[in-house]
Amino acid sequence: MGDKSIVLTMYGQDEQIDSVSISLFDRGNGCSYPYSSAIRYCNNINNLELAGNKWVYAAVIDENEKVVLKKPPRLFDMITRLNGGSLQRLLREVGRPVLARALKNAGMETKKKLFDNMSALAGVMLSEDIAGLRYISDEDIKAAQQNIIQTAQKLAHTGEIIF
Repeated sequence: MGDKSIVLTMYGQDEQIDSVSISLFDRGNGCSYPYSSAIRYCNNINNLELAGNKWVYAAVIDENEKVVLKKPPRLFDMITRLNGGSLQRLLREVGRPVLARALKNAGMETKKKLFDNMSALAGVMLSEDIAGLRYISDEDIKAAQQNIIQTAQKLAHTGEIIF
């Protein structure tokens, strides 16, 4: 299978994988691996914006590679990779209303990491804010998450936080 690339594509909703597909792509004559149609396919799939909590993820896998199926992390959930001091700095920069909207449908791991890096009182107030958000659109949630991501990037660029 030396002239083929194997692509694993996972489809899901929320934290669950709904289906998996495996595709073979020709690498083409004289086409170097990084520019193959498989890589372009994966990039296109991974840049899709799906409605609601649906997601799709594609990756090129090596022949005989052991594959562990798990939902890839969302960009917003990557802030949990910040160390405690950097995360606390980010939390000070972001307003509580924005943080509440961003956390409305965030994963439990992300919520736990954020709550662990704030005072008990701030955590209680944020929990109440999140509970009060009954009717919030996915677009509002994504906008709040994007706001936090941009703030994190700005702070990283100035050296105030480290990823």
